[in-house]
Amino acid sequence: GIFASIPFLVGASLEYIATILSDKYHTRKWIIIPSGLGAAFFVFLAAYQNNPYTALIFFTLSFTVAVFITPLILTMPQDLVARESVGLASGIVNMGGQIAGFVIPLIVGFLTLITGSFFSGFIVMGIGAVMGAVVMVFVKEPKRIETEAPKGIPAK
Repeated sequence: GIFASIPFLVGASLEYIATILSDKYHTRKWIIIPSGLGAAFFVFLAAYQNNPYTALIFFTLSFTVAVFITPLILTMPQDLVARESVGLASGIVNMGGQIAGFVIPLIVGFLTLITGSFFSGFIVMGIGAVMGAVVMVFVKEPKRIETEAPKGIPAK
């Protein structure tokens, strides 16, 4: 019901906030790293819960922290690759996300089938989030060049 939509409503607001922070502090990676670690932290907490409602709260917190990552990851190719390759690079990033969205539920389902518990699947998801944060440490962000707003667009 209505409770299922709450994380997405909160997430939409947080995505907007993430982009504002990225523009203000001229970084994406230093917003992505703590967000990924935060998402992992809440997934690990959810894995150790016996109460399904408490686990749901931790998953909701994990999701709301993780949505900080989405707009920042999707816009990184614009800064990291040559202009003529941005479309291809963006497609590859999006494809990676789509593949993960397909494969991870299969892995969690398989682990749940083998172990009889969601615990190992949750741990795998948390490890994946930590690995993503670690990879981001090695991404070199280019220096952003401040330019004037095009005519017709108000400058800040």
